[in-house]
Amino acid sequence: MYSQENSTKPQYKDSQEDIVHVLCIDDEKDFLSLIRRSLEKLSYGRIKAEISFSAKQALDLLEKKSIDVIVSDYQMPEMNGLELLTELRKQGNTVPFIILTGRGKEEVVIQALNMGADFYLQKGGDVKTLFTELVHFIMISTDLRKSEKSYQDLYENAPDMFVSVDTKTGKIILCNQTLVTCLGYSKKELINYPVFEIYHPDCLEEAKRLFQLFKEMGVIKDAELLLKRKDGRKIPVSLNVSAERDVHGNVLYSRSILRDITKLKQVEKSLLEIDQRYQALFKSSNIAIFTGKSLDNVILDANQTVAKMLGYEIDELIGLPFKQIVDSSEFDNVDQKIISLRSGIKTSGHYRLLIKKEGTKLPVKIKPVMIYDQEGQPLYIQSVISNLSILHELTLDNLNLDEALKALKESKERLRDFMESATENFALFDLNLNIIDVNKGTMKSLFPNLNKEDVVGKNITDIIPNLKETGRYNQYLEVIRTGNPIYFDNIILHSRFGDFNLEIRAFKVGTGMGMITTDVTKRTKAEDLLRHQKQELSEFVHQINHDTRSGLFSIQGYAELLEEKGENDLAPKIIRITKKIQELLKRSVELSDAGLVAKKTDIVNLNDIIKKVAQDVLPENISISSTDLPSMFCDRLKMTQIFQNLFENAVIHGKATKIEVISDQNSILIRNDGIPIPEDHRSKIFQKGFTTIEGNSGLGLNIVKKIVEAHSWTITLKSDETTIFCIHTSPPES
Repeated sequence: MYSQENSTKPQYKDSQEDIVHVLCIDDEKDFLSLIRRSLEKLSYGRIKAEISFSAKQALDLLEKKSIDVIVSDYQMPEMNGLELLTELRKQGNTVPFIILTGRGKEEVVIQALNMGADFYLQKGGDVKTLFTELVHFIMISTDLRKSEKSYQDLYENAPDMFVSVDTKTGKIILCNQTLVTCLGYSKKELINYPVFEIYHPDCLEEAKRLFQLFKEMGVIKDAELLLKRKDGRKIPVSLNVSAERDVHGNVLYSRSILRDITKLKQVEKSLLEIDQRYQALFKSSNIAIFTGKSLDNVILDANQTVAKMLGYEIDELIGLPFKQIVDSSEFDNVDQKIISLRSGIKTSGHYRLLIKKEGTKLPVKIKPVMIYDQEGQPLYIQSVISNLSILHELTLDNLNLDEALKALKESKERLRDFMESATENFALFDLNLNIIDVNKGTMKSLFPNLNKEDVVGKNITDIIPNLKETGRYNQYLEVIRTGNPIYFDNIILHSRFGDFNLEIRAFKVGTGMGMITTDVTKRTKAEDLLRHQKQELSEFVHQINHDTRSGLFSIQGYAELLEEKGENDLAPKIIRITKKIQELLKRSVELSDAGLVAKKTDIVNLNDIIKKVAQDVLPENISISSTDLPSMFCDRLKMTQIFQNLFENAVIHGKATKIEVISDQNSILIRNDGIPIPEDHRSKIFQKGFTTIEGNSGLGLNIVKKIVEAHSWTITLKSDETTIFCIHTSPPES
């Protein structure tokens, strides 16, 4: 406490602080008047003094007015200064109290300080000095009160929860408003409340263990516990505790700081789910990926695809010296690439020889990416491998693998970058099969007419209406329930997506599901075409076998008759059958060729082909005309077959005398003046085996149709009085 002997004399002339309201109490009116004038003058107007002539009058005034400091004389009638102080403190009034005593009243001073007085002054001596000291004590009291109030405001409204616990009773003796608000109690309920009652049963034993440890050690750092709100809800918190000790070093009570870490736990959970999703994509992707630090280190991680490519199990590959899978001739080149990467120089894909487990060499393309930590220091190298020994090489130039890997530790956005950069179609679903995210490939392939916002958030059944009817909906739920992946091949999702075929791989990701889809329409069509051609070829071979055997049997019979009877009139029949077999074999070769894709394409002058075919197959009495025909990119030999068959058909079946070949925009027209094709024959003329002449193969126009289609063109018969075949080199108008 301060006295007049150890105080200083501050100046308040330039202060802009608020007015300090002081209540001065003394039974001497003249002294009170002097105090008022002196305080206001010496404080340059900062002090506003109220006066009271008795302690009882002061108590009445304190009920009506707000006072910052009380200055009271000790010796007064009815109730002295100490009795007034006692009454005020009994009422809970903590306003700073300065007592004035006479000289030689040291016992009164000691008693006053013990009862809660803040300062004392002894009357007597120089008046100006006395009042200067009094002004000083008043201002100190005011500043202390403001500091205490500021501290209390900070304590009560701090973002963290503060609580003090008596170590003997285990009960709360002090807490701030933040704890009160977070737990849903009133402060009155919490004071003297057993501290273990605010902890959730799930962590009660741990809380008791930590409390005992605190009593022994006097400190607890960064412990994680669960508080229990009044309504029973959990609040995850981080606990730090320090001790208040007595003069002997014994712990009296705790000073605990509890920090709500709910959001931190949510972030940790989110990062864990991101990690699980990335790991699922990494492990299940058919893109070969592995990680390492340098040529002299071991392989840190690898997925199933790269392990299978090199002939290892994953457990065998992880931890394997990197040099064991790299051909020794590549060591220097690999070292240079790693040095460049560590220097911050980006490198494109490069070609290398890897060594498989069995010892054979595997040509690959490697695209390495340096992964950095948060301080920008190199962590490891992530490499994507493309197998160059297979026909289809994966194109990964636009795969931003760097961003995808950083998503593992930093954010969900990084995972999305990985998905968007991938060459495959990715989609993520929650446990109810609601769509969480899709990449650009999926949007482009499956939803070209929708925005991403129209898809994300929808249930899979909203997008694929017939999914439950196909049974795949329940199979997807089973993937989430059991964690067992599932594979579908050659699936057509729904008519709304078109008729393309998909390969689907579904696997568990976190609590939901991931899906990778691949368009296999071209492969499926190629397989269907191959099956169709095999079937057609089988039927054709059987037909040829039958017809050839029949013809040869007839020839053999006629020859035997000639030999037995010497009948020369059988010779023409033998010649006719022989020619028929020759024609059949000729057409068979043509039909076989027609089923192949046109390969020997070149710029061909149609006028030259028409001229040569006319010379080879048309009699001299048949006129042929062709004018300004274009040069076309086609197979010269097969184009010759087309015109040979059309010209022969016009002469043999139509009895034509004139043939014209003209160009009409994107079409070639072949017109003849022969007998028109009957209406009931028009829809059948391109069918294999259709003919109006007995003994004919019926393959001519079927061969024409196959060759035209091999060029990705179409051929039609125009509805007209004359016979006009139209070859459309671009799709005809409907």
